[in-house]
Amino acid sequence: MKFQKTRTYNIWTNMKQRCFNEINSDYPNYGGRGITVCEEWKDEYQSFLRDMGECPPDLTIDRIDNDGNYEPENCRWATQAVQRRNQRRIKMLTYNGETLCLKDWATRLQVSRRALRYRIDDLQWSTEKALTIPFHKSLTWLPINSDNLLESPQKDSP
Repeated sequence: MKFQKTRTYNIWTNMKQRCFNEINSDYPNYGGRGITVCEEWKDEYQSFLRDMGECPPDLTIDRIDNDGNYEPENCRWATQAVQRRNQRRIKMLTYNGETLCLKDWATRLQVSRRALRYRIDDLQWSTEKALTIPFHKSLTWLPINSDNLLESPQKDSP
């Protein structure tokens, strides 16, 4: 069956090119990493369209698990902003059952990404410690000495 070359159809063909065409410039990041397309979608656009529906304007296909395959349980239509947060290079942190990217944790804590990244990458702090030890209020990009925070305050003796 011939299909009109709609935007959704082009997304489907490009998805397959990334996964199966070794001369495609994106192949190393997809097929070269073992990312593939499920059997139902591989040769049947109608199955892809049935499962995904037409692509809404301003959205494109996104794999929820960036290391997973193109298959109904792992794909969604997403904005570019959502996709930028779903890349291998994005550092995801989970604390108290909530997973956010480092940038979103920094925003929530009202500190710079640099300060939070310093705690995790340079100081090798656990996620819990990096997110719960207070930052110095006037210099939120600088870490404070966590040992001092854990000690009991000393009272001046007369």
